[in-house]
Amino acid sequence: AGVGKTGLALAVAHRVATVHPAGVAGILVSDVSTPDDVLAAIASVFGVGRAADLAGRLAGAPALLMVDAVERAPDAVAVALTWLAGAAPTLRVLATGRHPIGLPGERVWPVAPLEVPPADVQADLDAVADYPAAALFLARLRRVRREPLEPDEVGALIGLVRRLGGLPLALELAAA
Repeated sequence: AGVGKTGLALAVAHRVATVHPAGVAGILVSDVSTPDDVLAAIASVFGVGRAADLAGRLAGAPALLMVDAVERAPDAVAVALTWLAGAAPTLRVLATGRHPIGLPGERVWPVAPLEVPPADVQADLDAVADYPAAALFLARLRRVRREPLEPDEVGALIGLVRRLGGLPLALELAAA
């Protein structure tokens, strides 16, 4: 949790939108989602009234569906996506979750925390800011603090970013 799966998936979806002329859409799975709920949400984001209408809506052109938080109802998502694979073969799915769904053809890309400065890094702000975890923290910190870090604060920054393990969500919350 908090490693940045959703943010990464959103960035990918935006980047590849132009090669999906039938549309790019996304849904968020809840803990109580059923296969019918998942299919109804997908139908809705693609602008059709029923899941049965998805085949016609998505026929002939590639589309992309982002399914976020599949770990909340993995069985429901698996059933819905299995049905959808047969009904709309041009649809590509980008799913985020803590575990693979287990569908045929599924590719898994683990998302790791951001790189943190090593314990022995020089306490120089420019050197520390080269590490992605510190850069994210500093970028978010600039939104709430106008004055730049003082040289004597860099050591505390290194310690904090390391303790937060490079998790983007934790870094963003701490900076706020």
